[in-house]
Amino acid sequence: MAVRIWTAVVVAGCFRSAPPPPPISNAGGPAPRSVPRSLEIWEGTGYQPDADSTWAIELRIRRDATVGAQLGTIEYPSLGCAGELIRAPDRGTTVVATERLTVNPDGACVDGGTIVLRDAGDALDWRWYYTNGEQGATATLRRKPPP
Repeated sequence: MAVRIWTAVVVAGCFRSAPPPPPISNAGGPAPRSVPRSLEIWEGTGYQPDADSTWAIELRIRRDATVGAQLGTIEYPSLGCAGELIRAPDRGTTVVATERLTVNPDGACVDGGTIVLRDAGDALDWRWYYTNGEQGATATLRRKPPP
């Protein structure tokens, strides 16, 4: 069911175009830090409020990626989608990347979204935005323990 709902969002998200999303506000919280250490693996559950759906996320990132280079990879195992993250200019203490899906069976996931990351200490605040700047999904990711 989540894939069917997500597919409907794909159609809606493909035809919009707007400026990139605003940076994440940290009002009232501790000062955020920049990108986590190199070659870390983060995992969690994404939530898409407009479809009231959840799905697994696995994110691999490198701190040393420059703007325009691959920041890391992302997988949505429960949806069967995966791709790469291309680093965009940071917005203050948040890291911004464009998601390019390389595996997207039957268009189950929206391609070309913007992901904004903020290190929250023991967690990573993950937010996904449509191309029109509207926030589409959120997650709190935790560092995956080494095998």
